[in-house]
Amino acid sequence: MGERERTEIVASDALEDAAGGLLEAAGLAPADAHFVAGTLVEADLRGHHSHGVNQLPDYLGLIGRGAVRARPAIERVSRAGGHALIDGGMGLGQLAAREGMKLAIELARECGVAAVAVRRSSHFGAGAYWVQMASRQGMIGFATSNEAAVAVAPFGGAEPALGNLPFAWAIPAGGAPDIVLDLATGVVADGKLSLARLFGEAIPSSWGVDSAGRPAADPAALHALLPFGGPKGYAINILCDALCGPLSGSEGSTILASDPEVKGVLSNHFFLAIDVRAFTPLESFVAAVSRQARALRETRPVEGVERVRLPGERAWLTRKERLQYGIPMPRSILARLAEAAASLGFEARWARDWADLEGQSSGR
Repeated sequence: MGERERTEIVASDALEDAAGGLLEAAGLAPADAHFVAGTLVEADLRGHHSHGVNQLPDYLGLIGRGAVRARPAIERVSRAGGHALIDGGMGLGQLAAREGMKLAIELARECGVAAVAVRRSSHFGAGAYWVQMASRQGMIGFATSNEAAVAVAPFGGAEPALGNLPFAWAIPAGGAPDIVLDLATGVVADGKLSLARLFGEAIPSSWGVDSAGRPAADPAALHALLPFGGPKGYAINILCDALCGPLSGSEGSTILASDPEVKGVLSNHFFLAIDVRAFTPLESFVAAVSRQARALRETRPVEGVERVRLPGERAWLTRKERLQYGIPMPRSILARLAEAAASLGFEARWARDWADLEGQSSGR
């Protein structure tokens, strides 16, 4: 049995309580700690451990060495019409992202379309969380983020020179699951590569290249990820970088990563909210989206595919199941959390519901 298959079933609320307690122990205000914990557990619920509580030890390390502030002073630098600029105060990215998308939604209600840039922040987790804040309000949401780190080679290049930037959209679909796109502009998210290294797994050679520019199947030998879709992903990466860095008064990922003072820590974000009601009645929009979605789902699938799905649908179904039966957490991730908890003198109690949940899961 591979490392990835060795899991424990953990109740989402227990995992969130433990993650929030760890962040409190690191100095975050209780409400902020449990908010950030909730965003991480939401990624685990949706099946994306790369952006879930596996990120927590890294966050705690940044806070512990003072690179990220536990209690940042987040400020609105400017606001006019349908646009604004926020300073994240070098706190956890989720705290600045919450303010950024909240403000974008608020301004979109007034102006129809609103854009908010955020500077001096850090990793904001899964982009899907922020765009769904907008779609739940009957708005189309967009989010992206750049970083002071490089992992992706430009198209045709063999050296990492670009951040692996997220590209996320959400479209409201009424009572049906929202259409949610959340992807990395590299072939895969950095977190998935980290998980492959953690689990000691080989990776597809199409993910990236080694230091000699040859396809790499060993994650330890991988030197640079490739952009998804070749030149298309490369171009989208450059677009996202400009929206986050230069637009907020900062720099692109390539330049930020060359600055030793912020390397590996600083991120800037960009949020867009489009209020559907400013263009057409929300009910009409949702009905049209639903008709399109139904037509796509009813498309005849190719051999070996059960049925056609929409972007975000698999994650939505995974979330429903995991809320009921618990989250299958890799033991390696739980071990990382336990080590982080021990370093803070915190007793994590995420195991309290394992037995009951395992019984439910085995009885499905």
